[in-house]
Amino acid sequence: MNTITYVFRMSFGSIVNYSYIIQFKGTKEILLIDPSWEISVLKDFVQSHNFEVEGILLTHSHFDHTNLADELAKFYNCSIYITAVEAQTYNFTCSNLIYIHTEDELAIGSFLVKPVFSPGHTKGSCCYLIDHSFFSGDTLFIEGCGICTERGADPVEMYFSLRKIKLMLHANDRIYPGHRFKKEVGLLFSEVLKNNIYLQIDDLKYFVDFRMRPNQPGLFNFS
Repeated sequence: MNTITYVFRMSFGSIVNYSYIIQFKGTKEILLIDPSWEISVLKDFVQSHNFEVEGILLTHSHFDHTNLADELAKFYNCSIYITAVEAQTYNFTCSNLIYIHTEDELAIGSFLVKPVFSPGHTKGSCCYLIDHSFFSGDTLFIEGCGICTERGADPVEMYFSLRKIKLMLHANDRIYPGHRFKKEVGLLFSEVLKNNIYLQIDDLKYFVDFRMRPNQPGLFNFS
């Protein structure tokens, strides 16, 4: 492993998100992933370790995943990465924004970042594979997947995004989603496969019906 992942449980009232910092071992270089809510927590952590912020990765444009991105990009004079589809679909703007157009690896400082396009929760959602850490936003949770009810969302696309992820990840990759229910983030993918029913459904129609069923857990059920 060439990297270290730091986990931050961030909250605003009843809303809870998980933001991440990943460090390239042997350097002070870090990336921020979906920075949200508690800016002093991230700034203090970066300062206390004398880290150098090389960039900010956004999995999608929802406010609970992006609300600190602009301020932090200005403060650290770094770039923000988001898919072109996501930004253009939802008119997302930010300082120092770089559009991701392909799934080709991105060289950001010492990091090699593999974007994994994963529409479903939003039109241009994107996960990021860095070393053996997989930052999945609201596409893949430890015990579920993102809702598919808002503009640009599509349960059919979610089905194919999850199948794509299931085929590409290895058992020893660790999953770092934007929210959690009960199990801790950073679980091995081999364990996620056992706990996540959405990864176990192979029939498209059944998946769509199950994903779109009424009375599902919502945002405020996250912990």
